[in-house]
Amino acid sequence: MSTEAYDVDQGLRHLIDTGRISPESISAMTGIAPEHMREYLASEHRTGTALSGLSGAQTTQLSMLSVLLTEGLAEDDDIRLRALVETLTQQYHLTHENVALLIDTDVADVEAVVLDARRVDASKKYRLALRLSYVLTALSNVERVTS
Repeated sequence: MSTEAYDVDQGLRHLIDTGRISPESISAMTGIAPEHMREYLASEHRTGTALSGLSGAQTTQLSMLSVLLTEGLAEDDDIRLRALVETLTQQYHLTHENVALLIDTDVADVEAVVLDARRVDASKKYRLALRLSYVLTALSNVERVTS
């Protein structure tokens, strides 16, 4: 594990420079006005300092977006698949059985992903990943509407 501070600016600029996202897409994802996003990206910031010109919530959004789309995507897919199940069980208090019933699979498949996803057949993992992602997106959309 690294002890160095994560550089939000460097992460965002890397995502933009490599064509993974654009300043316009960052604005759409975060709700930060395009002109504020362009202003922010045009200025220099020191790692570990507050991001100037943005609210605390906007700073948090950019930080999370940057780290999740850089470091988060570097994680192994099996770990990410397990994390989908763990998010449903820990954040939303669903049991493995609840999850299995929601995504129309056997509870043994859900439990196998949590124990060791490497041992789960690729076609099962594909189906699980799609359905788990859909459920999490649906729950996230509900949260967004109700908050």
